[in-house]
Amino acid sequence: MNLLILRKAETIFLSDFKNTLEKFSKDKQYYMQLENTVNEYNDDVMLKLRNDIPGIKESDYKLLCYIIIGFSNRFISILLDEKPQNIATRKSRLRTKIINCDSKNRDIFFEFLA
Repeated sequence: MNLLILRKAETIFLSDFKNTLEKFSKDKQYYMQLENTVNEYNDDVMLKLRNDIPGIKESDYKLLCYIIIGFSNRFISILLDEKPQNIATRKSRLRTKIINCDSKNRDIFFEFLA
């Protein structure tokens, strides 16, 4: 009987986890709440990124947000439905964009990507 309870709990946990991942990856309102929280605890870093480097794709802003939070490449790859190698490549390209930008906040941005 304990095994049945354990399996039921595991099924519920995995279902909840899957729903949370779905919210992260597809629900724009949920993502914006997350980005607002990142701004609140990191001196408006995402807002500064959006203002100082406006040419970045929305998917790259999401990537930057997830990096700032501290998610691993593997976890980010799950959220964005990409291979971990692609995430590493995108991070490298974003580093280059940030290094080459003419923002007074460049060092702050780069610190999060280091």
